[in-house]
Amino acid sequence: MTIIEFVPFYFSASIAINLLCAAVVLSSGFKQYKPVYKSLFIACLIAVAYQYATWHYHRAINVEQSLFWLRCQTSIVIAGLPMYMLIFLQWGKQKISPVWLKSITVFCFFYLLYNLTSDYTIRFTSDLKLVEYSLFSNETVTRLTGTANQAGVGFHIFGLSVLLFLTFLAVKLYRQSKIALATILVVILVLQVASTGLAILIDIGVINFFYIGGLPFTILNVIACMTIATSLQYKSKSLDSEKDLRENLEAVFEGVAKGISGANTEEFYSNMMLELSKLSGARMAYIGIVSDVASNRIVTTKAVIQDNQQLENFSYSLNNIPDDLISTQDMVVARGDLHKKYPHLQLFKKFNAHTFVNMPMINDQRAYEGSIMLIFDTHVNDDHLMFQTLDIFASRAASEIQRSRLQNEIVKVAYYDQQTRLPNLAYLHESLDKQSDFNQLEGKQSALLIIDLKGFTDINRNLGFEQAELLMRNLGEKLQDYVSHQNLNQHGSGKIDTKIEECAMPMHLFRAGGNEFAIIINDVVGHSSGIVKAHWRTLHSIVCSPIEVAFQNVSLQCNAGAVVFPEQTNSKDDIKRAAETALQEAKNKNKNDLQLFDSSVLEKQDERAKLINLLHEQTQTPSELSAVYQPKVSPSGDLVGAEALIRWHSSTLGFVSPFEFIGVAEEVGLIEPIGNWMIDTVCQQINKWKTQGLVITGRVAINVSAIQLAQQDFVETISDITQKHNITPQQIEIELTESGLLTNLDDCFAKLERLRSMGFSVALDDFGTGYSSLSYLTDLPLDVLKIDRSFVNKIHEEKANKLAQSIVSIGQHMALSIVAEGVEELTQVEQLHAMGCQVFQGYYFAKPLNDEEFLVWAQAKNESGANHEKNQKIVDRES
Repeated sequence: MTIIEFVPFYFSASIAINLLCAAVVLSSGFKQYKPVYKSLFIACLIAVAYQYATWHYHRAINVEQSLFWLRCQTSIVIAGLPMYMLIFLQWGKQKISPVWLKSITVFCFFYLLYNLTSDYTIRFTSDLKLVEYSLFSNETVTRLTGTANQAGVGFHIFGLSVLLFLTFLAVKLYRQSKIALATILVVILVLQVASTGLAILIDIGVINFFYIGGLPFTILNVIACMTIATSLQYKSKSLDSEKDLRENLEAVFEGVAKGISGANTEEFYSNMMLELSKLSGARMAYIGIVSDVASNRIVTTKAVIQDNQQLENFSYSLNNIPDDLISTQDMVVARGDLHKKYPHLQLFKKFNAHTFVNMPMINDQRAYEGSIMLIFDTHVNDDHLMFQTLDIFASRAASEIQRSRLQNEIVKVAYYDQQTRLPNLAYLHESLDKQSDFNQLEGKQSALLIIDLKGFTDINRNLGFEQAELLMRNLGEKLQDYVSHQNLNQHGSGKIDTKIEECAMPMHLFRAGGNEFAIIINDVVGHSSGIVKAHWRTLHSIVCSPIEVAFQNVSLQCNAGAVVFPEQTNSKDDIKRAAETALQEAKNKNKNDLQLFDSSVLEKQDERAKLINLLHEQTQTPSELSAVYQPKVSPSGDLVGAEALIRWHSSTLGFVSPFEFIGVAEEVGLIEPIGNWMIDTVCQQINKWKTQGLVITGRVAINVSAIQLAQQDFVETISDITQKHNITPQQIEIELTESGLLTNLDDCFAKLERLRSMGFSVALDDFGTGYSSLSYLTDLPLDVLKIDRSFVNKIHEEKANKLAQSIVSIGQHMALSIVAEGVEELTQVEQLHAMGCQVFQGYYFAKPLNDEEFLVWAQAKNESGANHEKNQKIVDRES
């Protein structure tokens, strides 16, 4: 390159540099949607346009051509002036009055308009001449001369005032410790003043040179791009660091999640504190629960970790802890020489503490449970991510504390109704057992009276649940007054033998259900029915008396059923059932009256005995039993498994629903042979389908009764049956109901673990309808969680929808497959699929089918899927 090529090189190079800067801003900074990057992008384009116009201005060969490019160049300068100010204001995060910015913009707009419409731009008024002169080694350039326009002089003055404003801005940035930005602004200002002065000298003919007014803008754009590159590099490193930290957090949360499923409460706390100690680097991490003991707040630790080692728990009084280290709502972070500031705190002294963090544990009721505390021997700066993680740990720990406390409270109040504070149904069953034994021993008679409130559903709907429960509480208090009065009249203030106190008391009141009260009337002598009726008349009067609730008097009506035992039944199990049978008869008569149990109940007992005899026959020769299979499908309808269901078409009774005979079979000990027959039948059917060309890709689920599972040799039995038919455990799924697992949990869990280790999968049916699902779900060895049809049927209702979402969320958290049963509508499929459910079962896809119907259905599905795939391939080839 020779010196003669300098001018073209300067302009072409600056144009290329500005275009490159524009590309950099567009591809990186512009995506961040920050105003300064948008302004920089526009500034780059302005610089390109300015340099291009200036280059052509100096290359013009006549006045007209030179005037055209001069007009373009000057217009670009006028338009770029506000942008020049805006870049530095945005870059320095400075504010300017919108009025001033608009005023400057309007001023420039009128100058631009004048420049575009005047004959000789704002530079000249007349006598234009094209002057040609040489630079460097005879490199020729041109420029215009003529009579100067005062408007141009005024614009130069305005430009200098802008530069003066930016000078004050540089000083302000320097005072704000933005040294780098202030330095850049000063450098640009110096270059701009120099280029402006040079332009003035060129215009008046003192110096022969070319305009370099685009140089400051070019340098500014280069510096901006370098800043963006540095910022992106820093952010990249920050993202890598954050990614590593997040991976560590995921590992921590995974560890905590494992602690939920396999550990007891104490192990859960220990695992949590150990992980938190590793993550934070704290010398000591411990979790403490606060309790009030004689007006003294005591902290009792649940887990203590020191240098990644677990220590024994301890207790201490909060009365000795300074208030600035305690909070029941917000996190406390204390820094400094804490061991010197609080010399009486032994833990601070022991670790030479410099940082202390106290994170309160707040449960979902916004109640304070305790705190997680970290002690560091170094100064720890604020780490938002670590504090956020600590908050998550505290919330989870608070939930566990609340769960444990509630579980203990449930044990304490298991026998009492929470609303009326009366003994509940469980207590009633135990009392009936005790009373029946006592009566048999002492030769006594008792009566069980069950009172059912009529139309209570309407009352609940009209008054609302809370007011309806308040009504039940008020009524319970009135009934209890009557019962207490009867007991007091018989025993007075005399002492009762504690061994038979409960059974010897004349009356006991229970809340037997949502709208039912039960009363045991003891020592019914003489005319038993007359005594029961006499009590009933008083009780009926109490129930029907108006009760004030929600500022209105509510009158109730009721029916009742009663049985005298052991006069009318010797079976403890039949006492309550007999009273309920009598109550149902009273309801059927639709009278507000009492119905006593009579011999007509024996007819139903005979029918039950007949059912049992027929079931015995079927266990010997199951000629009337059969199996049907309901497909399990994906959201698109593809077959992914099936559930086998037992059916009984009796030649004597007709079709007998499983809901009728399964319960009876469990009660009389026939469920084991029936269940084994079902397993054998399913295994035979799987092999038969295989010979017919149907291989089910998923598993066939078989319902197993809790009594069947409780058999000592159940695992060996199902293993022997599957081996006999060459069926692998991976083809079978054991399906259990939630309620069936509530007895002898340890034995159930052990057997299910053995089955899963052999390859069988385990499904929990009717989840969410039982009593204490969450209390043991995390420990239960499961593979599949089935959403009960009661939730599916009401999925459009808010409450059922939220419950279904919770079930899906719980299942996903425990890495379980989710199956929705009872699906009958497309909207149900769509809503459940959106929640994360992947397997469906119900009439929307197919009803339970016999073996031949299932084969036809499955083959039709396979052909439909194959045709779809074939058609798709044809479409793909044509495309």
